[in-house]
Amino acid sequence: WIMMVHEGHGAMAAAAGAGGAGGAAGLPVLQVYVDAQVLRHVLDGDESYGLKPSRLCENHPELRRNRILAALVERMRGGARVECFGVPAGRPSKDLSFAAVVHSERLLDFYCTAYARFEREAMSDLPFMDNPEHRGFVPFHFTREDPGPRRAVGDASARPHVEAELSFFATDRDTPIDAETCEELEQDLAVLRAAIQAVLEGGQLVYAMPTHPGHHASSMHFGGYCFLNYAACAAAHLTLARHRVGILDIDYHGGDGTLYLRRDLGDALCAAFVSIHAGRDYPYVDFGEEHGIELPGGVSWSHGYSQALDAAVEKILAAPGGITVLVVSLGLDTLAGDPEARPHAAFALKPTDFTMIGQRLRSLGVPLLVMQEGGYQFEPHLVPTAVASCLVPEATASTPS
Repeated sequence: WIMMVHEGHGAMAAAAGAGGAGGAAGLPVLQVYVDAQVLRHVLDGDESYGLKPSRLCENHPELRRNRILAALVERMRGGARVECFGVPAGRPSKDLSFAAVVHSERLLDFYCTAYARFEREAMSDLPFMDNPEHRGFVPFHFTREDPGPRRAVGDASARPHVEAELSFFATDRDTPIDAETCEELEQDLAVLRAAIQAVLEGGQLVYAMPTHPGHHASSMHFGGYCFLNYAACAAAHLTLARHRVGILDIDYHGGDGTLYLRRDLGDALCAAFVSIHAGRDYPYVDFGEEHGIELPGGVSWSHGYSQALDAAVEKILAAPGGITVLVVSLGLDTLAGDPEARPHAAFALKPTDFTMIGQRLRSLGVPLLVMQEGGYQFEPHLVPTAVASCLVPEATASTPS
C-alpha cells in the first residue's frame, strides 16, 4: 500500500493506484514518490529527518531530498497540481534483487554485508573509515583486478577480505558505506518500484525521490555518491514491460555508470541514452558522439544549454521505433555556483531556466519518469526552487485524485 497526500486532504489517506494523466488545460499531475517516513516529517515541517553526521565531502543527500520535498509540498498546498505518495518501509530483508537487472549480484550482496564484515574482519580499521563520527567504510587504496571468490585453506568457497572487495568495487573515498546503507538502498528501491508502477498505470509525470543519486553506479562499481543506478534500473524494467525507453541525463557530471550499462546491455537497457554534461570535470570519460554532449564552462540557458537540450532530445527521438517513455536523470549541479563544479568548468544556469527545461520535456508527449541525481547548493534554496520550477506544471487549479 501507498500513502498519498494531495490538495484537499488534511491528512494522509490510502491510495490504491495512481493516474495523473489528466488535468486543467491538459497539464499532467506531478506524482511524487518518496519514503513515507520522510513525507510524514516534511509535512510536519521537519526538514532534518534522517540527516547524518557530516561526511568529508559536499554530499548531503538526505538534506537535498527533504528540502526538495518541502518545496513541492509548499507548491501542492498552494494549489499546484502535485500529489505526494509516501512509500512505506517494509521489514528490512537485505534484498536488493530488484536492481539485479543492471547490477552484479556480488555487488548487491556486498552492500548488505560489507559494514558488518568491516567491523568483524577489519575491526573498524581506521584507514578505511571516512571519519570517526560518521564511521563510514571507504577504501584506503584501489585495485583494478577483481579479487573474486578465491580458494582458502580449509574453505574452498571463502570470499576475499572485505577490504579487498571494497578496493575493487569502489571508485572513490567519497561514497562511504555505513550501518544503514543496505536498509536505505532497500527503501530507495521500494520508492523506485512504486514510481515505475505509476508509469505503467498511466502516470504522465512521475518523480522518484530516492535518498541517494545513482547515475555513476555501474554493474560492478559504485562511486560519485552513487550505489545503485536507479535511472538504468527503471529503464531496464520498463524495457522488460515492452516500452521503448530513452534516458536523458542532465546532471552536470556525466552519467558514466549509465554509459557503461548502455554499452554492456544495449537495447535490453534502453533504446537511446544521451548525457549533457561538463567536458572538463568528473568523471572525465569520453561518451562519444552517440551518447554525450559536452559543454564548456560558463554555459547558460541562452548561450549553449537550450541548443544542447534540443540536440539531445533529437538524438533520443531518432531511436529506431521512437520512444514511449523518457527516463530523466535530473541533476541540479548545473546551477551557477554549485560547490561540486570546478570553477573553470561550472555551468551558469538559474532556477528559472529549469522552467524551460520542464516545458521542453513535457512537450515530447511521452510519459516522463524523473530520477533525482545531484545538486549541492543548499543555501539559499536554489536546488529545491529549480526542481519545483522544472517539474510542477504551471497551473493553480487542483483536482481531487
